Amino acid sequence: MNKWIILIATIFMTIGFSTTITTTMSNPSGSNLLVSGVLGLFIIIGLWMFSKADKTKKEDYNGFGPVD
Repeated sequence: MNKWIILIATIFMTIGFSTTITTTMSNPSGSNLLVSGVLGLFIIIGLWMFSKADKTKKEDYNGFGPVD
């Protein structure tokens, strides 16, 4: 479930990024570049977390198990 929340949040950030990047292209001020850069960084991190969320850590087996 957390994996899909990360994907939905990343999609919403992508929508915001598409708006800010068009504004930055027409008026490249420092604050516009900063906001677009941060959103772009968050999108990359979100996609990385989405791909990482599927992989589970393998548990070490120490020889003990449930008692029947």
